[in-house]
Amino acid sequence: MGDSEQSGLEVDLTHRVSDFLNYLSRLDG
Repeated sequence: MGDSEQSGLEVDLTHRVSDFLNYLSRLDG
C-alpha cells in the first residue's frame, strides 16, 4: 500500500513540475 501512495505523490510531483516548466516556457516565449 505504501508503494501506491508513493506512486501517487510521484505522479502529482511530475505533473506540478510539468506545469511549472510550461509556465517558464511562456515567460521565456
